[in-house]
Amino acid sequence: MHGLKFEILEFQIAIRYCRIKKINNKRTTMSSLIKKVFTFAVVAMVALSVAVPAGSANAQSAAELQAMINSLLAQIQALQAQLAYSQGGQTGGISGIPAGFTFTKNLQVGMTGTDVMYLQKLLNSDAMTQVAASGAGSPGNETQYFGPATRSGVIKFQNKYASEILAPVGLTAGTGYFGPGTRAKANMLLAAVPVSTPTPVVSPTPTMSPGATPTPTTSPMVSPSAGNSLKVTLASDTPAGASVADAGNANMTKLYLTAGSQEVSVSSLYVTRYGLTSNSDLENIKILDEAGMKVGSIGTLNTNNKAQITFSPALAIAANTTKTYYVRAGIADGTSGGKTVSLGIGAASDIVAGSATVEGSFPVKGNDFTVVALAIGGVDVKEDGAVTDSTPDVGDVDVIVNTFKIVVDSTEAVTVDSITVMESGSASLSDSKNVELYDVTNSVSLGTAQWNADGKAHFAGLNMKLDKGDTRRLRVQLDIIGGTGLQVNADLMDGDDVLMSVKGDTYGFYITPDGNDATFWTDTNNGLGNAEQTINSGAVTVVKSTSTPATGNIAQADDQTVAVFDLVVQGEEVKITSTRISFNLVTMTEGEVTNIKLLDKDGNLIAGPKDMNTTDVTGADSTTFEGSATFTDTIIFPVGTNQIKVVADIATDTSASDTIAASFADADTDLTITGMESNNTITATPGAAEVTGNVQTVKAGDLDLISLAQPPIQSIAKGVSDFVFSLVSLDASASGEDAQVTSLTVSDVTSSGAVPADLDNIEIWADLTAENSSRGDGYETRVAGPDFLDSTTVGGDDTIAFTLTQSITVPKGSAVKLAVIADLASNATGTVGTDTHTITISAATVTGKATGNDIVEDASGSGQAMTIQTSGTLTTSVDSSSPKDMLVTSGSTDVTIAVFRFAADAVESLDLDDIDFRISGAYKISTFKFYKGSGSTPVKSIPGLVGSSTTAQSLNVPFDDNTFIVPASGNEKLTIKADFFSTTNATADNNLDVEVTMLNADTTGKSSGNSGGTLTDATDRVANNHSFFMSYPTVTGNSSSPSGDLQASSSALLAIFDVKAGSNEDVTFQNGDGNTLTISVSQTMTDSDGLLNAYTLKDEDGTTLDTTAAGAAGTEDSSVTVQFDFSTADFTVSAGLARKLYVYSSTMEFEDDGDTIQVWLDDDTATNIDWGINQLGSYNHADKIFKNDIFGGSFVNPS
Repeated sequence: MHGLKFEILEFQIAIRYCRIKKINNKRTTMSSLIKKVFTFAVVAMVALSVAVPAGSANAQSAAELQAMINSLLAQIQALQAQLAYSQGGQTGGISGIPAGFTFTKNLQVGMTGTDVMYLQKLLNSDAMTQVAASGAGSPGNETQYFGPATRSGVIKFQNKYASEILAPVGLTAGTGYFGPGTRAKANMLLAAVPVSTPTPVVSPTPTMSPGATPTPTTSPMVSPSAGNSLKVTLASDTPAGASVADAGNANMTKLYLTAGSQEVSVSSLYVTRYGLTSNSDLENIKILDEAGMKVGSIGTLNTNNKAQITFSPALAIAANTTKTYYVRAGIADGTSGGKTVSLGIGAASDIVAGSATVEGSFPVKGNDFTVVALAIGGVDVKEDGAVTDSTPDVGDVDVIVNTFKIVVDSTEAVTVDSITVMESGSASLSDSKNVELYDVTNSVSLGTAQWNADGKAHFAGLNMKLDKGDTRRLRVQLDIIGGTGLQVNADLMDGDDVLMSVKGDTYGFYITPDGNDATFWTDTNNGLGNAEQTINSGAVTVVKSTSTPATGNIAQADDQTVAVFDLVVQGEEVKITSTRISFNLVTMTEGEVTNIKLLDKDGNLIAGPKDMNTTDVTGADSTTFEGSATFTDTIIFPVGTNQIKVVADIATDTSASDTIAASFADADTDLTITGMESNNTITATPGAAEVTGNVQTVKAGDLDLISLAQPPIQSIAKGVSDFVFSLVSLDASASGEDAQVTSLTVSDVTSSGAVPADLDNIEIWADLTAENSSRGDGYETRVAGPDFLDSTTVGGDDTIAFTLTQSITVPKGSAVKLAVIADLASNATGTVGTDTHTITISAATVTGKATGNDIVEDASGSGQAMTIQTSGTLTTSVDSSSPKDMLVTSGSTDVTIAVFRFAADAVESLDLDDIDFRISGAYKISTFKFYKGSGSTPVKSIPGLVGSSTTAQSLNVPFDDNTFIVPASGNEKLTIKADFFSTTNATADNNLDVEVTMLNADTTGKSSGNSGGTLTDATDRVANNHSFFMSYPTVTGNSSSPSGDLQASSSALLAIFDVKAGSNEDVTFQNGDGNTLTISVSQTMTDSDGLLNAYTLKDEDGTTLDTTAAGAAGTEDSSVTVQFDFSTADFTVSAGLARKLYVYSSTMEFEDDGDTIQVWLDDDTATNIDWGINQLGSYNHADKIFKNDIFGGSFVNPS
């Protein structure tokens, strides 16, 4: 037997060798070889029939040999086709394709060659797959280039033969890639003689894996046997023999299981391995249903080459029906190339189907697959962060049970076809639903599935593309519908097998994902979320609600709210069948509290009414409750916070100040609760504790009308409108019920010279919402008016009663505020500044909202006396933000030269009409700009004035109406900016005073329309004086000025100063004009040689400008001033530029530890700097140029 195997293998090698050799010119040899191979095949078959008799113990080996002989016969036919080609024949009658030609290469867009041209000819032979109708690629015009048109033709070809090309690999639409499967079909069409062998040999092609979810179809009907039977048959479209890479996987066999006239349950089966490979080369043998989802356990081959698969629940095959299943396996990483394997059912006894008789032509097995040693892509499946136990309640949705990620290595991009998760944990399959796969990376749901009977949720057709090196983060979430006290999880792995179908996009093989690394999952929980989700058991907690009435009052009325309790339900919906509420009555009697009811948070009746019994209840905290009411109504509360509101009728004969409080005297015994899902008894918490509402005191209705001391007493202008005369509080703090107000009476008390009829358009406004009125105050709702007082009695009083346009409900224990608003006539009678109007609300019509009883109101407060004025008053001043005296230069713009402050009293807002100014130096200003407050746009701009340096000019500035409003009781700033002329050359233009004085301001009252008048006193408002120059120096300390340790030097650099000239003219320092620069020197030295130190001033070119000694003899160790008069050289700074000045001196006398020296520029004396402009003039303003002093670095001799 083994010898026969060896000889067959030898001939296989010989045939393959012949395929490789170029034998086109050796027709005789080729023909002879084929004859020899054919003769050997016949001999082999005869030998096989002799060597392996029926029923032999070596039946398995005989089956293997038979398969090998079948393969040889197919190869012989292929060699015959090649022989026909070598003799110049044509194949299949397709013009232009040599006889015997077969496609051997994968083809795709961009490739060239003869194979491409033959492919185009094949496609053009069928109108349904034609490449092009005309031009390149059309019939007779085929090319050797694989372009988009060829790809389109291939897609048509694949779609036409979809059942043979696409279905075996789980595709439903053509791709345009001319790969192994498509090539096999093309070669079949080209064959000169149809292939007819026991097992058709098709060119290798990657086959469908569980990830390539088959398109669900109705299983073909196989004729069932009668009775209790199960027929096992090989599907006609079982996957063709193909290549499969190590570390890859494939569906290797497609089976039909057909039940007879009774339903059959398959509890287990054995899968048998065939072929030239070892058991250790295969892994994760499993059974898939027709949707591509794994069913049953994972199988491992035993010493008999069999792997047992168990099914729990059993596979159910309904009577007279056929179901489709696939046998799938992975090839272990590192398996040698060239090995072959096939899988199937070896015998009827290998299927356990209860009492059913198993039938079939055994062995029932698929085609041979050949292992290819190839480094295909790798995919790791790992935990993606921790999942905490959220202890979900029944009814919670989107509970996260597993977070994981798919990590692709750098070999090839991949496509994830499907993912399956298994339910895990103590909860049953019916305790959760709506299992959702969510793409966290892209924030999108990939679908929702339900657990099947096998406890799996399958997500097919994902088509999830991942590039090389990509990571995709995913999570599994579900809804909880039961299982209180139990746990739920989701598992991505069955043992070591990741339930995921992944295909490499480059090589086309299905990849076995790795999820079995110890570092991939927490606590080696391979595939599981790292924490079980524990479904809350039913629980109820009773607390006093935040919406319970505060300690306060209730009325002698029906349906009074005594207390509100929150019942916080967790875990599951609950049913309450008994509820006891106890009452602490103190001085009340049980009969005074009747019709006790329980309402939910929406006010719906859920229990009662009940009257109170007279039996005392002792609470868990030893409180004696004088009465109670027990409700046996069934109350259903969902998970979450629910409310029980306790309401009761309070008798009218209760005594004033009687009190009542409602309570759960002992929450764990006062409620009888059952879980709706678990049917378990639930004990409420807190245990052995009282939960009591606030004490309510029985009170009659009450309302106080309080005229407040608001707004402040003030003067009001004649003609004012919408003025708030009075604020009033409707106060029900002491009321036992809500107060309903339907009318209010307004009173006006005048002084001796005023007349009530001068008030018109009287209105009452209420603060009922969070909105503001158009006036800007919080009284947004008009509830009465407008109306007027009609008394014309001088010094008289008057009232007017308003029926409210909408009633006002004042809740007990709170208040509602009102505003009384009116206009004052422009010709109002009375002495300005003396006579007043005082408004109050003096009466109201009020009833109790609960009882309907009249409530007697109490009025208090005298109101605020408002004094009549003709108009508002304006006050002006120079604002504190007005600039100090400064230097300004020609050509500068937007220079702030003054800021004035305008203030109005409380009488009314004032509209600025015009202002009179006196301005020195105005003829150097091209434009004046006036700004309101901090605004960036001027409210007024006017041109400068014509004049001279010796005379100040007057300027009147008019303002348009409503451009500059000074608010009542407020203020506004007026900022004046100037643009200076840039063309000026007279020496007299320098050191010119620029000063703004405000002489007068006129305003008009916004309410009265009367003039607000002039300044409140005769004092002019004078802003600071500024000095105008064609140019002036700006002096700063240079950032590179030295400091630090003092080093002995005869010429040490002590300071560097930057001097910058204005943009229009040069700044000059020269001896002839008397220009000087004075520096101050702070110094300390331990001893001295008695000689004065010399100081040198240089420019940045190193030119010495002046050298002078400091101080007088005997003062050389004191701080001194040094004046440089530029006697050695002039110093010029060109317009708009900056230059540096360097100060040097000897430090030889500073040799002792702690000696110090520092140079600085002092702003105390204006003459400390004297400069010229364009080599003319002598100007000094050190107080401005050296403002706040300018310091060089400090030097210290270190100790």
